[in-house]
Amino acid sequence: MFPGLTHAGAMAPLRVDPALLGQRSIVSPAATAGGALAPAMSVRPEISDGRTTVRAQNIRGLRSVEVIAEGQAEIVREDDFKLTAERLSYNELTDEVRVEGDVRLEQGEDVITSERGRLVVYEQTGEFVSPEYAFTVKSVSEETGAERTIVGRGDASMLRFEGENQYVLENATWTTCKPESSDWYIKAGEISLDYDTQVGVAKSTSLVFKGVPLLYWPSMSFPLGDQRKSGLLVPTVAVSESTGFDLAVPYYFNIAPNYDATLVPRVMSKRGLQLGAEMRYLGDNYEGQTRLEWLANDKLTGESRGLASIQHRHNFTDRLRASLNFNGVTDDEYFEDLSSTLQVSSRRNLLREGRIDYHGGWWNASALAQSYQTLSDDVDSPYKRMPQLTLNARRADLPGGLEVGFESEYVHFQHRDDSFNQGKRMSAYPHLALNIRRPGWYIKPKIGAHYTRYDLDDPLNPGGPTSITRSLPIFSLDAGMYFDRESSLFGRDTQQTLEPRLYYVRIPYEDQDDIPRFDTARYDFGFAQIFSENRYSGIDRIGDADQI
Repeated sequence: MFPGLTHAGAMAPLRVDPALLGQRSIVSPAATAGGALAPAMSVRPEISDGRTTVRAQNIRGLRSVEVIAEGQAEIVREDDFKLTAERLSYNELTDEVRVEGDVRLEQGEDVITSERGRLVVYEQTGEFVSPEYAFTVKSVSEETGAERTIVGRGDASMLRFEGENQYVLENATWTTCKPESSDWYIKAGEISLDYDTQVGVAKSTSLVFKGVPLLYWPSMSFPLGDQRKSGLLVPTVAVSESTGFDLAVPYYFNIAPNYDATLVPRVMSKRGLQLGAEMRYLGDNYEGQTRLEWLANDKLTGESRGLASIQHRHNFTDRLRASLNFNGVTDDEYFEDLSSTLQVSSRRNLLREGRIDYHGGWWNASALAQSYQTLSDDVDSPYKRMPQLTLNARRADLPGGLEVGFESEYVHFQHRDDSFNQGKRMSAYPHLALNIRRPGWYIKPKIGAHYTRYDLDDPLNPGGPTSITRSLPIFSLDAGMYFDRESSLFGRDTQQTLEPRLYYVRIPYEDQDDIPRFDTARYDFGFAQIFSENRYSGIDRIGDADQI
């Protein structure tokens, strides 16, 4: 409303820009109490009390009663309120404005368009006929803390204003999809939007995908921002030869700020009813999630089928950490029969591992137990590591640029296929380097000795050795220079940098044909591989080299 106006009829003096006098008709403070009009004006006039302004090509009316604005009319307030139309009338006594013809209301980033309507400006009550709307919420994610912009859009037969930040939509649609991809939306007999609590409530609701109603629900609530809220999530609908008609309707439980759960009942016409659940939790020093699925009686196989997936990470101290990752299914065809995506249905090895890590500053140690559930006899299963123990150390802060390091490992490789080599591998790699750095250049010679021992359950070749050792000296030299100069490119100041680098490696040749390949493969050619000592990943093979 115009600040200064009261419903008793008192009014702060309206102001007319003196430059507008002598042009089109307008309510003027110089007009008589009977409503005499000022002389005609030739530019777009306006009236204002300093905080609220009405503009139009033509403004007329009776002082203290009603102002009528026609031709690109608008009423603007200081608080980011702007209402435009071809014609508007403003009643100062009731603070009510009526609009018609290309109506557009902008409040902050919210936009509502209509053909006609009315609004009590200060109280924010009234209605718009056949509106289209876009409401914007700046929401902070409870999980990441990042700010996100969420825009809810749609249209209705009627929009009722019921106070500040309160709206009721009749025969309405609602979606937060982007305009170019509005595949999913809800259609409801009534939708109530409360932007104070950021909660919407829809009644007589249908969930629509690409114009096809998929699900009816008498009443449902949904968040308007990014906050978590218990309630139904978007269902998934599919049809396949394996499951038939497939409908999953997730329900989300917001248990606590650091706990939540999702229950997923899934109906498959060919398979039956499957129940799924996902639980997530987050503590001061731990986090994790658990996913379970259970199909009590598969109509096609007659068997009970299920899935379990558990991930947990725990920080006992700043130095000591542990993690668990377990995945399993009841049968090899589970993903192929019951998954809805190719990425999941093509999974063949399910990871199962427990790990403990200790970081001691300049040294660290770890213990790992790792295996896999392989879902097909035709697929190579990775080796189990039962267990793997590592101890590594590095000190680069010694006097004179001296750097020492140590890498060691013990691992017991096991495999489900007896035709694969199995056994234990121990390795140690102490090394010493001199790190010389000066402004503009550096040089780093490094020397070390790599020792590896294998104790095999069965030899790689019949009659071959079961115990194998390998000792290789390794020398490398890494050197480089930095050249910088100020330059210009297309009239803009730039800094040009040239960094030549030389890397030399010397490793003698040794026959390694008797050594099995547990976890080793050749690196793809690339920048990182050029400047590495070994052209293989893993340590079952150490490539001989005498090259720059």
